[in-house]
Amino acid sequence: MNRRVLRLISASLCLFVASCASPEVASLSWNDVDGRKLTFFRVPSGIVGEEGHLEDSRPVVFALSPARVVPAPSCLELEFRQGPKLPVGDLPEIEIAFSGQRNGTQAFLRERFTLRNARSRLVLPLAAGTSLASLSISLLPREKAAPDPEAAYRAEIISIREIPPWSGIQTGEGWLRISGASSAWRKDGQEHAAFSLAPGFPPLYSEHGGIVVSYGPGGGGKYLSILTDGKPGLEVRLHPAGLATVLPYSMLPSVVASLELVLPPGVAFRAFAAGILASDGTGSIDAATAELADFGRILRTGAPTDGREFDLYRWDLLPDVLIFDFRDYAVQDSWLKRLAFFVEKDGFRGSLALDAEIAGLHGWNAHDYRPSDLAAFFEKARRTGFVLGERELLLRDILLARGILVQDGKAFVEGKGAIISITRESEPYLRMTFLNHESTHAIFFADAAYRAFVKETWTRMDKEEKWFWRLYFGWMNYDTGDDYLMANEYQAYLLQQTLKQVEPYFTKTLTDRLTEKHPELKPRLDEYMEKYRDSFGQRAGALDAWLEGKYGFRAGFGASY
Repeated sequence: MNRRVLRLISASLCLFVASCASPEVASLSWNDVDGRKLTFFRVPSGIVGEEGHLEDSRPVVFALSPARVVPAPSCLELEFRQGPKLPVGDLPEIEIAFSGQRNGTQAFLRERFTLRNARSRLVLPLAAGTSLASLSISLLPREKAAPDPEAAYRAEIISIREIPPWSGIQTGEGWLRISGASSAWRKDGQEHAAFSLAPGFPPLYSEHGGIVVSYGPGGGGKYLSILTDGKPGLEVRLHPAGLATVLPYSMLPSVVASLELVLPPGVAFRAFAAGILASDGTGSIDAATAELADFGRILRTGAPTDGREFDLYRWDLLPDVLIFDFRDYAVQDSWLKRLAFFVEKDGFRGSLALDAEIAGLHGWNAHDYRPSDLAAFFEKARRTGFVLGERELLLRDILLARGILVQDGKAFVEGKGAIISITRESEPYLRMTFLNHESTHAIFFADAAYRAFVKETWTRMDKEEKWFWRLYFGWMNYDTGDDYLMANEYQAYLLQQTLKQVEPYFTKTLTDRLTEKHPELKPRLDEYMEKYRDSFGQRAGALDAWLEGKYGFRAGFGASY
C-alpha cells in the first residue's frame, strides 16, 4: 500500500475519531421532518456556541449519530446568514455536500451557492431510502478580497431541518429561499423564475401539493404565464395591487419536470415555488401561505378523503377573509344556520332561535358574516347563557384564533376580517355563482370606500325602482327594513353572474320565480321590467368597473383565475 493511500486512510480515521470525541452541537439544531431534534457533531469541533461559524479554512463536517435513512421523499433546508463586518462586495460562496459516510467522503450530492442575502435558506432534495450520515460545508476561496482580520467569520449556518418536498424561489427584504436547479432572470423587461421538481416529488394531482405565486403591484389588466416543461401551461389574471396565492396542482398536467413563471414588464417577482400544503404547519409551505386561495383553487380542489367536514381557506385577495367549503348543506347548517337567522332572517334577527324553532326552515345555501355580527351572536349567547351547539363553539374558537373575534375580558368583540361559505353539495355552476356572490359581501364588509359607493347608489335609487328589490328580498325572507343589508344584497345579486347574464337573470329568471308563486304580480312585474330592464346591466357595470379597477375582480368571474 503506497504512502498516499496510507495518508488518506489516516486522515479519514482521525476525522472519524474526532467526530466521536467532539461534543454534541448545541448552538444550532438539526430536526427531522416531524420536528424531532437529531443528535449531531461538528468536525473539527470548534468553539462551543459557535459551531455554525464558517471561516476561511478547511471544510466543516456535521456528522449525524446515528446516520439517518430518509423514510420518504423530502428536502434538507439549511439556513445561513452572512457574518458580521463583511466587506462590501464580499459575498460568501459555499459548497454543500451530502454523504453516506460520517467523515463526509464519497458525497452523493454537491451544490454551490453564493450567499447574496443577509439570510439564505438553501433547499436540497433527499430521495426516499437515502442514507444520510453527514453534510460538509466549505467556504470557497475568495479571488479578490483579502481576509479581514476583524471579521470573526464570513458566514454562519443557523439551522438544518428536513422538510417535505419543496422546489422554487422565494425572496424578501434581506432574505432568499432557493432550491437547487432554480434560477431567476429578466428578459425584455419581463421577470422570469424557473425550477425543476426534486426527484420523487409528489405527483401534481396530489391534494397535498400546490404552487405558490407571489408578485408585486402594477399588473392590473395583465396576466402571468406558467410554462410546464417549456410549453404554455396556464395564464392567471393579475391583481392590481399584487398578492400571494396558492394554485392547485390540478390546473397543470399530471407529469411535469420543470415550471417557469413569466411576469409582464413592471411587475416584480417575489415567489414561485411548489411544495406540500398543510394548515397544521407540517408542510414545506408555511401554514398561513398554504391556506391562501383564489377561486380557481377552491373550485378545482377535489373533495377531502379524510372525512373532514370542510376545507378552510384564506382568500388571497383579502387574506383576513376565511372561506369555508363544507361537505354538504347539513354540515353547513350545523355550523351556521342559527347564525343566519340571528343576522338576516326576518322575524328572527337579533334572537337566538332554538333548534326546534328553525328545524323546518331553510337557512342559506351559502353564507357571509362580518365581525360585528359574529361578535353580537357569540356575546349574546355568553351573556344570556344560551347553549350553543358543539360546532358553533368550534366556530367561535376558530374565529378567536384568527382574530375575527376578540375577547375583551370575558366579552366577545369584533376583530378584523369576515367569513363566507359554500358547500360541495351545490352543483358546480352554483358553487361558482355562490362563491362570487359571497365574496362580494366580503369586499363590502372589508372595504369602507366600496361600501360607501354601494350604499350611496342604493340610497339614491328612487322608491319605484327599489320596489322590485324589496319585493324579491322580502320573498327571500331577508329583513327588508335594514338598508345596510339591502345595499349589501343588492350589489351581491348584481355581481354574482357575468354582465351579459345580468339582464336575463333579473328580467326572466327571477321574474318567473316570483310570478310562479304570486301570479297576481305579473302585470306589475311586466310593467316594471319594461321600464327598468336596462337598469340592471348599467348598475352591475358600474359596480364591476369599481371592483376591477381596485381588485381586478370581474362580475361572474371573481379574481385571479
